[in-house]
Amino acid sequence: MNCRRMFTRVMSSCMCLMSLVAGCTFTFGAVAIGQVEPLKVSASGMLVRIDDCEDYRCDLDLGTLPSSGKVLAALTIENPGDSELYISPDVTLCNCISFRTSSTKITPKGFVICTLEFRTPDRFPRETFTMPITISAGVVPAESHANSVSAAVRLNMNYKLAGLMNLLDLSRDIEIEEGKPMVWSDFPLIITDPVKVADVKVSTSASLRDVIGEIVKSDTGFVLRVGCSAAAVADGPISGEIDVHDPITGRRSSMRLTIRQAARIRVTPNVIAFSNDNRKPNQEGGSIAWRSSAILRIRDVAPQPNDEKADRIESTPAISASCWIGENEVQAIVSPIGKSSTAFRIQMETPLNPMASDAQSGHVASAPHTLKLALNVAGEIVELEFPVIFLQ
Repeated sequence: MNCRRMFTRVMSSCMCLMSLVAGCTFTFGAVAIGQVEPLKVSASGMLVRIDDCEDYRCDLDLGTLPSSGKVLAALTIENPGDSELYISPDVTLCNCISFRTSSTKITPKGFVICTLEFRTPDRFPRETFTMPITISAGVVPAESHANSVSAAVRLNMNYKLAGLMNLLDLSRDIEIEEGKPMVWSDFPLIITDPVKVADVKVSTSASLRDVIGEIVKSDTGFVLRVGCSAAAVADGPISGEIDVHDPITGRRSSMRLTIRQAARIRVTPNVIAFSNDNRKPNQEGGSIAWRSSAILRIRDVAPQPNDEKADRIESTPAISASCWIGENEVQAIVSPIGKSSTAFRIQMETPLNPMASDAQSGHVASAPHTLKLALNVAGEIVELEFPVIFLQ
């Protein structure tokens, strides 16, 4: 790392969370989310040398902060070492985080005051949050020595989020087997003080009027438990919004649900990936064999006979498969998985890779290709389509 080109690196996944802004407000102490003035906090930490590395780490505890709120943190960073350390000057990150220092030099056994202005996330899968920021640093000023030894300082801002109430899923599909009186599904729900579970209400859109929703405590935290009967989807799929709302704090989170009858025949995964296992053409000019597999599951299949001497073929439905990628036929063999009469493996093989250049370079095929799969299940024809990728 060249000290003349000091730069700031930010973990993009955390920074994206910083840009989420809630449209609601609630009071946290004397500060209301949505107000112009940021909440002022302070923290101090000591630089710790990372083993076998020129870099440093500094952990800072900011306490408990309101979700989706502006924060102005005063950070005291101490240098316990015997050498002066120079850090990056003022920077602005992603237009949502501002980092400033009172001095670019930290003397031995001395400290520097930094200010960090940012916004806390509105949605997060847990109460605790760590915001890492890495700034460049050096043992001598960059302008003094072109070849100076440089390092990085990783600042870990740790805090707890108050006022969270969010469903982790924005949309989900539920499948219900025919004849079942009620099917229940659990979806994680993050709730932190000052939101109280007893105050939270659950409501659904008119299209989900036959759906039951309630908040319950599970082994891992709170979940939104959704119940629906097969009768509710007997005439076709239903879709709509299910909403959790706290009238006290104004917090709200919703999820789109689509509920349908479970398909009798299902093939997974949703994307078929072919691989050649690095096998090369033989000396006679043979082709590379590209192989893939999928799992076929069938409901409502009669159980196998109890008589162990009975022929298994008579109790297992006759299944065959035909596959194509474009106009090129793909060899497909269907075989039962173990002794099951409801689960099968479809093994596919083709000598053709329509994205040979991508596959040979080790990349996923970039152009769209579709595998057409025709299944004959005991005389019932089912046609399915899947995206296809080729992997080296």
